[in-house]
Amino acid sequence: MLWSTSLLSRRWRDATAAFGAVGFILLSAPVESATKSSIPAEVLVLLQKRLLVDAEVLAPGSGKLASRMQLVAKASADDIAQRYLRRRAASQSAPKPGGVAFSAPEFWAWYTNQAALVLVNLDTFQKADYLQATVNSGPTPSGKTCMAMSEELRVLPEEGTERARRWEAVLALQLRRIGLEESAPPRPSSSYSELASAAAMAELVRPGAGEPLPAGVVRLLRGKLRAGSNEEEEWNCELSKWMERRILSDPPRFKAELDAFIYETMDAQMEVIFDTLATQRDAFKGAPDGVPLAAYVFGVQGSVQVEATVGADGKAVEATVVKRTVKVPGLLGAPPIGFERLFDAAAIDHAMSRDHRPLLADRSLGQRVIYEINWKPDEAGPQPTPTHARSGKPS
Repeated sequence: MLWSTSLLSRRWRDATAAFGAVGFILLSAPVESATKSSIPAEVLVLLQKRLLVDAEVLAPGSGKLASRMQLVAKASADDIAQRYLRRRAASQSAPKPGGVAFSAPEFWAWYTNQAALVLVNLDTFQKADYLQATVNSGPTPSGKTCMAMSEELRVLPEEGTERARRWEAVLALQLRRIGLEESAPPRPSSSYSELASAAAMAELVRPGAGEPLPAGVVRLLRGKLRAGSNEEEEWNCELSKWMERRILSDPPRFKAELDAFIYETMDAQMEVIFDTLATQRDAFKGAPDGVPLAAYVFGVQGSVQVEATVGADGKAVEATVVKRTVKVPGLLGAPPIGFERLFDAAAIDHAMSRDHRPLLADRSLGQRVIYEINWKPDEAGPQPTPTHARSGKPS
């Protein structure tokens, strides 16, 4: 099986786990800046705690780098707060005397979404710098495995290395841009997996002047490896690194692949944020079951259209999300790019577990059913809308 989604997500999660994933470093600020920014001190204290670097992500020689990165973020914190307050004031068509009460969840949603927007709005060469800073695309040394090298990406690079320089440069750029983004480029129509697989197959059929495919990747492409095996996982990882090296060799030429990589990296980073928040469900006693905790905390409403192939027993054999709409309070006019896929996993879980027989035209096998699932943050579980369903045989 080529390009396992779980493998790519795992590799990117490893690459972005260290120190909050460069652009997803949660900003810090001294408590005293609250008087200048009008952001409550308790929110700033929480942000400050989240910036601390865990000992487990520090590699030998990376301490000074971590300290400098923290200082850069702290120096940017008040500027970011001021940008937020200016945008917030400008978004009020008829400001009330004394302004609008500060909402910590809306601030968090705005900041997180801005970090996502900054990432996808980087230009081609900035995206290449980001890729090189966060992913080790070099050849796997003898005695190591590709997947083991991915685990090493959890730690900060050592002081003085090229990767460390790029970490700092990209971090500074992203912190300068948070609060300034108002739009997002279109999401690529093909996934990074599809584009990379196509590039590898093209190279296999007609080798070019670039780096040849590793022998194990050739075996993978020809279906010679057992599905789900460690060997398949390892060579999927090597295939990913091969594609990354091609991108870095000529970013403009491989712009489509790079754009898809950045978008899917952003999705993986948001997944880390939502998963981390989900571990705190016990702290939110009013959170209804069946709703992603991030939706409850940030007040997100969503509608997801699911397409499912259904057996005669009414159970889905497979299900995919074909359309989604989300509304997030407090984003101040920016598109909710970071929250677009918040309900996807829950929608697929619902589709795979529900009985679709009421939606079937008959009891024949392999029917295709399309219907809408709605979420509201204060209501328990998904609310399917069968009136939007249509069924038929897959085309």
